[in-house]
Amino acid sequence: MAKPVINEHSTEQDYLAWEEWLYRNMSRVNGRLLKVIRKVRGEAFYSDLKSILEEGNDGELSIVHDTEKGKYQNEDFETIKGCWVDQYQNGGYTGDSYAGYCYIELKLGRYLKWHYSI
Repeated sequence: MAKPVINEHSTEQDYLAWEEWLYRNMSRVNGRLLKVIRKVRGEAFYSDLKSILEEGNDGELSIVHDTEKGKYQNEDFETIKGCWVDQYQNGGYTGDSYAGYCYIELKLGRYLKWHYSI
């Protein structure tokens, strides 16, 4: 499926097609990245990572170098002892909306980054 073009003449159906394309592309990229992580870090790490990602990941995964990673937070997994959380929404208007970025160290100087929203 080719990337749909969105402009001032786009219909609701055009926007829906674009969202579907974006989701498929993101899923493909994330799947490839997770496959590499599984091969390099092993099944136990991959299983722990999948458990964490299922809690609110809503975006594309990426690998980044040392950055401002936010505040360290302990995790209770066999292979992942913690992650860095850079939270920019703390409660929202309703008091129960949280969003930000998480980082898990893959190896020294390399982190898996993703956006979460709960």
